[in-house]
Amino acid sequence: MIDTRPDRRHDQIVITTRTGPLTAPAKINLRLQVVGRRPDGYHELEMLNFPLSLHDTLWIEPVEGGIEAVCDVQGVPNGPSNLAARAARCFFEAVGVNQGLKIEIDKRIPVLAGLGGGSSDAASVLLALNSAADRPLGSTELNSLARSIGADVPFFLEQKPCWAGGIGEVLTPLQDWPQMHIVLVKPDFGVSTAWAFEQWRGGLTSRGLQVNLPLSFPDWESLVPFVRNDLEKYVSERHRQVRRIRGMLFELGALHASMTGSGPTVFGVFSSCETAAEAKAKIESQSEGLWSEYTTTNLHR
Repeated sequence: MIDTRPDRRHDQIVITTRTGPLTAPAKINLRLQVVGRRPDGYHELEMLNFPLSLHDTLWIEPVEGGIEAVCDVQGVPNGPSNLAARAARCFFEAVGVNQGLKIEIDKRIPVLAGLGGGSSDAASVLLALNSAADRPLGSTELNSLARSIGADVPFFLEQKPCWAGGIGEVLTPLQDWPQMHIVLVKPDFGVSTAWAFEQWRGGLTSRGLQVNLPLSFPDWESLVPFVRNDLEKYVSERHRQVRRIRGMLFELGALHASMTGSGPTVFGVFSSCETAAEAKAKIESQSEGLWSEYTTTNLHR
């Protein structure tokens, strides 16, 4: 049991030297099904999440004073609202430590893209601090702390494919999954997650994560019946670029193309790294600076 009194370990230093690089992977949702609305207003989800090789890189170092996050990418907050800084504060509060930190973020995951970059940064900080402090928080406590920061943060503690229920925090890791070659296309605008979920017009009865969902997917074909995004219809109706990009990915040979999360990023799954690279190059030549393109793979093992 962790004693969370603020003065318990007030003078202890967790990070004594510059620590890193820490890897914070992006993710895609192969499935995002809204199964209902909870009494607290949040939507109950059934998701199939895969972490990607595309990642942010972080470094942590001790400083005098408070906790700051530093990133030179537009749209990424450097103040207390940055999830990585919030994760550090929450961890120190949980274990009763008062230490100043500087968190440097080399941002490679696009912002406001539905790829979970901020949540992944937060999870990487939690894992690094817990390790540096000789793991005062067990997995249950660390997951509870992650949930208090954001619904996606617990998934990034796992860093492996998972079924995700609840608001995203009820996780069931997969046992087997295929390698996928992926092209990500991010339009030059963001989509508010709150707005996207407000557009959903389904029923209001929550049923939770199904108990009979498969945990093993030997190949891409076995995944196909489960691919779905209930928010794509609403986002693509407002932002026609999403529909256009999805169509282009199919035309260039994608086995499947879909929006991830609340968008606006669209991913295409290809049969090989060569076909993915060719598709990325062709889309890039037609984007006229309106999109950003990335090739990546899912984290396989």
